[in-house]
Amino acid sequence: MPRTQNFSMDIGWQALLKVLGLQPSHVLRRAGLPEDLLSREGQQLVTADYFRFWRALEVEAGGAMFPLRIVETVSAESFDPPLFAALPG
Repeated sequence: MPRTQNFSMDIGWQALLKVLGLQPSHVLRRAGLPEDLLSREGQQLVTADYFRFWRALEVEAGGAMFPLRIVETVSAESFDPPLFAALPG
């Protein structure tokens, strides 16, 4: 039986999406998540919702190569270990 895991979502996502030229509300809407999710503190997503979020990111960014844009954009000061761990290897 698969184990459900929770993934933290913080306001840092909102800033990152904007730097990438994406509208956070569009990504969240496409993923079927509340449009204000990234403006709330302490929010977490279950595994299925988190994967929908990443699929929506891929579609909104225009392709599977968007993780490279993330790596190019993220600075050491804004490094987020959970985000780094979630990037495809």
